[in-house]
Amino acid sequence: MTAASALHLGLAVAAIYAAVALTFMVLRISTLGRKSLFSRPAGSESQGIRYAFTQGMMPSAKESVRMHQPTFIAGLLYHTGVFAAAFNLLLALLHVPIPPAMVLIIRVVMLVGFISGIALLIKRLAMPKMRIISTPDDVIANIIVDLFLATSIAFTMSKTLEPWLLGISILLLLYIPIGKIRHCVFFFVTRLNFGRLFGRRGVLPHAAERKQVNVR
Repeated sequence: MTAASALHLGLAVAAIYAAVALTFMVLRISTLGRKSLFSRPAGSESQGIRYAFTQGMMPSAKESVRMHQPTFIAGLLYHTGVFAAAFNLLLALLHVPIPPAMVLIIRVVMLVGFISGIALLIKRLAMPKMRIISTPDDVIANIIVDLFLATSIAFTMSKTLEPWLLGISILLLLYIPIGKIRHCVFFFVTRLNFGRLFGRRGVLPHAAERKQVNVR
């Protein structure tokens, strides 16, 4: 087996491990603390879920986002860069040819994401308030994702760097289930539960938002 074949096999094993581990965790938490609801619904679960994934994601619905809009934008760009890097990796593994113009677009998106990730890491380390609430996982996760973005950008410039990209990708997949990066799955689980429960109680959209709309 060649080194390239070993890396591809390692990537497949790491992907399967991450998928199985995350699935197990989601199934496990879905059985914890689940209680039967006997009260009569005051609202609609489906409308609550729809709100949670649409209007409820807007800055107007989140006080923390309204108060820290530059960080919100940086995080949005960071995640967009990661999605672009994952898409780029998938195309490379499938040997799908990419037009030069699309390669340039993907590279720019990943570069912006990388710069945003570095800026967020610097903010976390430089600000005393951020250091207090930070854990080693916060730093490690950021660094691994930044390395993934950096090697993805480099790979678009030289295909000879594929081994480095595969190696970092394996590390990222192995870390996802044990670190904060698993929020890529649990984000959807928590938003679903949020929308379902509060939609049933009839409190979505929030009263404060309804009041704002009425005033306008």
